[in-house]
Amino acid sequence: MAVFTTGDIMLVTVKNKLFEQVCLNTFHYRLMDCTGSPEYFAVIDEFHAKFYTAAGSMYDKLQACYPQNLTTPQIWYQKVYSLRTMKVVKSPNDPGLWPHDATSANVACVVERRGVLANRRNVGSIHIPCAADPATIDDGAPTPAYTTVLEAVATQINATITTALGTCTWRPVLFNYPDPIIYSEIINASVQDTSRVMRRRTVRVGE
Repeated sequence: MAVFTTGDIMLVTVKNKLFEQVCLNTFHYRLMDCTGSPEYFAVIDEFHAKFYTAAGSMYDKLQACYPQNLTTPQIWYQKVYSLRTMKVVKSPNDPGLWPHDATSANVACVVERRGVLANRRNVGSIHIPCAADPATIDDGAPTPAYTTVLEAVATQINATITTALGTCTWRPVLFNYPDPIIYSEIINASVQDTSRVMRRRTVRVGE
């Protein structure tokens, strides 16, 4: 039976879809403290309720930024350390709540995450697909109103999640895969002051 134990790391992937293009943003959480070895799927169900369903959750803040013609067909949960375990797929298929439509799939605003350690492995970002209308982007920068909802995402990124099974405490981290394991607790996140163009991978497309 698959279980969680102290020190495990969970990968959460939010899959967005806009104009048939897919954008993936990833979040890592380290299990800092746990009583016993709670069952894998039961913990993920509870974690999903905290990450997605609860008022003020991480997804709640993200959804407020998403243009109304974007959907989130899936959220994936998977233990990737200490032992890689099967992915669990949830299928919310929600639309965005920002009351404007995106007109292309490659414009995004960026929230940058920083870890405790001062090196290039401990800076990461999430790219949030966004509308490009005057209410959202002004001269290449997020408007004050849109910056407000992006800042709510930046604040929530550093939030601890607790699950009752095993009395688990999950901390957001930046995670790298080399052996030995490298991770750094996220200490802050900030909204970048310009929008970006997301580059799409086109390897083997059309074959």
